[in-house]
Amino acid sequence: MRLIPDLHQGSKEWLLYRQPRMGATDFATLCAQKGLSKGFSSLKQSIKEKVLQIKKTNIYMDYGTKMEPILRQQANLYYNMNFVDAQVECDKSDDTRIMASLDGLDLDARTILEIKTSSKEIDAWLSTSYIFYQYQLIHQMYCVGVEHIDTIILYGEISGKICEIQHSTQELIDLMSEDVWLSYCHEYLDILDDMTNKLLGGKNENA
Repeated sequence: MRLIPDLHQGSKEWLLYRQPRMGATDFATLCAQKGLSKGFSSLKQSIKEKVLQIKKTNIYMDYGTKMEPILRQQANLYYNMNFVDAQVECDKSDDTRIMASLDGLDLDARTILEIKTSSKEIDAWLSTSYIFYQYQLIHQMYCVGVEHIDTIILYGEISGKICEIQHSTQELIDLMSEDVWLSYCHEYLDILDDMTNKLLGGKNENA
């Protein structure tokens, strides 16, 4: 794992940084295309929005962005931890474009925090969105490295109520092995390169 300092989610620098790279949402979207969960958009559309920087926010996304620091601080108090947002690059591949934006990382506590908000009722959220988010957690875990992490927590406000789901690294490893994850990452990057060539006439200069 390589920590990328002075880079924060949502900033212009972060958007440019992630444009030629693969993050947790990208990985989960690929898994959705493979039928492992339901996604929020097609893989083709999500890559197009990333490459061309045309993704638009909505009131739900804006609310989630607003609530993230509040929920992170709440989680710090609740778990007695010191979660900070972090950008990490995977060091398990020769391709340095595999990365993850973490809502919360406490390496001393060996724990990752992923923050979510949703207006869905909890049962509907668990049967749809949560399954998609599990693959985000898998990606984050492997990017950081299972040797550094014991617990991954999905924490947030679902239909106005606090929801928290904890996973051990072994639970997520059982859901998808590191070898399969890494092969999916390379598959995504091949698709990203192909679409970047088509959309921009060449590889992104930020790669």
